[in-house]
Amino acid sequence: MLKAMWQTFSLLFALLLKRKSHHVVVQNVPAVPTLAVCWFYCLLAHANFIIDWHNYGFSILALTLGEAHILVKVSRWFEGYFGQKACSNLCVTKAMKDDLKERWNISVSDNTLSAPPAQADAWTLPQLICLWCPQKTVQGQGAAHGSDFGKCLQMMG
Repeated sequence: MLKAMWQTFSLLFALLLKRKSHHVVVQNVPAVPTLAVCWFYCLLAHANFIIDWHNYGFSILALTLGEAHILVKVSRWFEGYFGQKACSNLCVTKAMKDDLKERWNISVSDNTLSAPPAQADAWTLPQLICLWCPQKTVQGQGAAHGSDFGKCLQMMG
């Protein structure tokens, strides 16, 4: 418990001290406390909260504690609750996309599923933001410092 509190305050402090972000992309896992802290920062900074789903923290926790453990149940709720608060969700497999929709009614854009790893390694941050974020979350704020949505579309080819 003490470790989670330390991580929570350390992460929030670091986020608040850095330059304001327009977008925060959080890789899941880890979920606790990362999803809550980043969502709260996005709320304060009026930034877009984006989750890149790689796995579920609760399922990894269940491997050691068992499905019925209270921490697994709390973690499952936590991921679902904050996952639904994201303005965009990303994942690289159709299985994860389908599971997110079925489990928590979380939608993932189809264009996040089709990038071959070799091509994805060559993409720049503005290109990734343009690919993953709906137009409404990128337009008007710029996908990255000094760029706009039209430039992003040009970069995408």
